[in-house]
Amino acid sequence: MTDIKSRKLSFTELFRAAGGMYKKYFPFLMLITAAFYLPLIAVTAFIPYPPTALADYLTALQAGDTASAAGSLATLAKYDAGCLAVSVVFQPFATAGVTYLALCAVENKPADMPGLLAASLERWWKLLFTNILFYALLLVSSPLIVLPLYFGVTFYFAVRVAAVTDKRGFSALKESAVIVRGRFLRTLVFIAVVMILNFCVNLFITGIIPIAQDAVVAAVVVSVVAKAVCVFFDAVLALWFWNMSYTRG
Repeated sequence: MTDIKSRKLSFTELFRAAGGMYKKYFPFLMLITAAFYLPLIAVTAFIPYPPTALADYLTALQAGDTASAAGSLATLAKYDAGCLAVSVVFQPFATAGVTYLALCAVENKPADMPGLLAASLERWWKLLFTNILFYALLLVSSPLIVLPLYFGVTFYFAVRVAAVTDKRGFSALKESAVIVRGRFLRTLVFIAVVMILNFCVNLFITGIIPIAQDAVVAAVVVSVVAKAVCVFFDAVLALWFWNMSYTRG
């Protein structure tokens, strides 16, 4: 994968390279799925989703019952906040692990457990702090609509920077901004394409396997299977991070 260092790769080339990475480091990618994504999926699955809250909110809103509408909205907000909190805690460790494997693929060297643990766990406080800071910026700027989009793209690589360098927090955000500088639109399009593909594949896998409504454990298993497949898209993004890092000008 020496081309990743020497020139900007196309979408097709990055997806092809990610396929090779997925095959070469498959056991490590499955380990990342089991160690970091499984807790995320399990905790999210066992957080009770309020199935009628949205309908109750809309009904109360139409009836002009602001008190009931506010109560239903608060229920939804609690659920979303719980899922987001779990994601903020677990997601950066998986991201760091896949980024380490992508570097191994770029350098054409074997991955090892100490390196994977170092990338994912030894820098845990840096990863967590950087991820919380990233989401805090998005949350604070959310009323401005355009600003969170700008922050989300510009600082998208911050956690990956924290995983493989000594930078953390604002310095990791700044380094991400340097990587994206001059390539904002391409970065935005690439993130959107990968996220849409990830969503569609995940939806397809979880949709073709019938699950009873109250079968929480089965739902977790199916979600893990879907994530084991969709971790391919994490590999695409990780390789793209290294390609952007090496070819920034």
